[in-house]
Amino acid sequence: MKSAFVRSAAILPLLMFAPAACGDPSGPGLPKGVAITPSRSVFPIDREAGHWRVNVTGVIRNDSDRTIFHQYCAETISRRDHDGRWTIVWSPVCPAIYVAPAPIAPGESREFSVHVFQTSSLSVAFPLQPNDVYRVGFGLAVRVGPPGSEGFEPIRSSQSVSRTFTVTQ
Repeated sequence: MKSAFVRSAAILPLLMFAPAACGDPSGPGLPKGVAITPSRSVFPIDREAGHWRVNVTGVIRNDSDRTIFHQYCAETISRRDHDGRWTIVWSPVCPAIYVAPAPIAPGESREFSVHVFQTSSLSVAFPLQPNDVYRVGFGLAVRVGPPGSEGFEPIRSSQSVSRTFTVTQ
């Protein structure tokens, strides 16, 4: 019976934070003072071993008065469509493991690096194209409940995104 409890205890925090990975359009807004900034406005598309790749880097800076939490493997890259809407064009393939959300305390920063690479033949279109506008989305959340509680509420997916960037070949 003890192993069932341990298994349930390990899964429960994951289930409480899981909505952040999917994005919650009705969650709280990004706390004032949090900025998600790419390290440059244009990232080069490189070719390595016959495949295209791009590395998008930047910083999540928390100058708010609340700790925010960054979920492992919940990044996406979205392209701005001609009508102004955002469409996800890339998301990671991640192992089915639980990694506790990483806190970013007030006054702290966390660097990010999102690696997009083409794993199939070059006949499949690379998801990032020059002249299009992109942004990185993150699984971010804030803690809810009294201090020490395990509850998280995902930040609205429309607000847990970086400033925009483009790519070039």
